[in-house]
Amino acid sequence: MNAIKIILAFNIQLLYLTLSAQTTLHTEGFETNGEGTSYATNSFDDGSNDFWVRTNTSPEPGSSNNQTYTGKTGTYFWNGEDIDATENPLGSGEDGYIVIKTLSVSSYTGGTVTVSIDIAADKNGSGGWETGDFLSVEYAEDTDIATGANSLNGLPTSANVNSGTYTTAGIFYGSGSINPNNYLSQDDDLNGTGDGVNIIDNTFTTYSFDITVGGSASLMSIRIRASTDQGGEVLAFDKISISATAGSTPVSSSITAQTNNVCNGDALGSLTVTASDGTTPYTYNWSNTATSASISTLGAGTYTVTVTDAGGGTSTSSATITEPTALNTTISSQTNVACFGENTGSLTASVTGGTSPYTYNWNSGETSATITGKAAGTYTVSVLDNNGCGEGPPP
Repeated sequence: MNAIKIILAFNIQLLYLTLSAQTTLHTEGFETNGEGTSYATNSFDDGSNDFWVRTNTSPEPGSSNNQTYTGKTGTYFWNGEDIDATENPLGSGEDGYIVIKTLSVSSYTGGTVTVSIDIAADKNGSGGWETGDFLSVEYAEDTDIATGANSLNGLPTSANVNSGTYTTAGIFYGSGSINPNNYLSQDDDLNGTGDGVNIIDNTFTTYSFDITVGGSASLMSIRIRASTDQGGEVLAFDKISISATAGSTPVSSSITAQTNNVCNGDALGSLTVTASDGTTPYTYNWSNTATSASISTLGAGTYTVTVTDAGGGTSTSSATITEPTALNTTISSQTNVACFGENTGSLTASVTGGTSPYTYNWNSGETSATITGKAAGTYTVSVLDNNGCGEGPPP
């Protein structure tokens, strides 16, 4: 019994290590100036105040409370104060941005990208942190990425750091006028208001945010964004670490059963798609609006299905339901009776389309394509192809 317990514990530990394994995609500590190579920003200062800038100075020049930070990694970090200040050359009201160089996530579709960032800020007794002040971690994939950064290691210009369509992964908001001080705190449920629990102070603290990689994503951009009004707000962040955990094997699909129409004009075809890998359950969307794995009563044509797994991954398959060409019967040869009362007439039926061989049924009882020894009169023939598809008598 003891041996069994040891083996079970060992297997569970291995499973945990496999599932939790992460790969580091990028680390930014700001120890060197990576502007234009590792990240892009709209940094600005007026020479005496570090409004939005890489710095190694603490307390900050010109800050309202001479904030001294502790717990930095290395010497340099990023500082922001009164980011809405008129000294901002991009114009009053412009937020501060840092866009990390674009990363490849094609190996992690359906998996997770984790962004960890060390953040510090003052707790201001003068009411500096308005509720509209915030610091956020954002992400975008593929075509949503900022202009100029839609390639591996790509970066936008400083004028384009605010472009693109980014989604918030984590955000901290000002508390408003709360005594004895106000502060910046995390909005854990992303409802637009700081929760007042994870309150940022002057000690750098690591916060981590998980991002699910889209099922077809190949590139991801991470952006830090800050917005404050004049009033003494001082914030900083240091080491940014971006890692990824692979998801399950991407969902795949194939058409595993197909029934074609055997007669021209029928709507008896059927198709079945089979999905595998990815994350169950799957949903199905066919080009004819059907939503099940199998579809039937199909006429001739091409049908496409998109399978989507629970993680948003997609796979597309298609197939063409066929049908024979239309069956067509003509009288290709006719010999009329030469003299009254004779039985010297003959007829030959020719058939195209359908599926050979063909079966002939004349109204005179014959079952071959050609009938001979016929008296004057009207003769009709019905034809069936090898699939039992038929056509009435020719005109």
